[in-house]
Amino acid sequence: MALWALTEHLQALQVAGLAGYCRCGADLQLYSALGGYCLRYVVGNFGNLIGAEFGTNGVGGADVFQGPLSQPDVSIAFALAFMLITMLVVMCGVGGGIERVCSVGMPALFFILIICIIAPAPCRVRRTA
Repeated sequence: MALWALTEHLQALQVAGLAGYCRCGADLQLYSALGGYCLRYVVGNFGNLIGAEFGTNGVGGADVFQGPLSQPDVSIAFALAFMLITMLVVMCGVGGGIERVCSVGMPALFFILIICIIAPAPCRVRRTA
């Protein structure tokens, strides 16, 4: 009797394990796409900052995020680049990867904040009287 009850619970655990694998796969797809969109947005804004051709060139925020829907190959490329960057950070481990990225990333975020404060916003209209 006890062995039959154990096998019944094992089948339920196998179903739960399969559901967990499916959920992890769905999360991986979602966060890879979101990370790719964020990476594309950062690259576009950096292009605006230096005046490069790959910038957003005055396109509004909603259009910047709807653009990847019409260009799936670019979205896939940025998602793969995001996964590659994430994989390289994780492969270096906690001390060599994550801490090093944080020690460079946090000052970089502060520097980007300073640039955003100092640089004139492209959406601001300058009126001459």
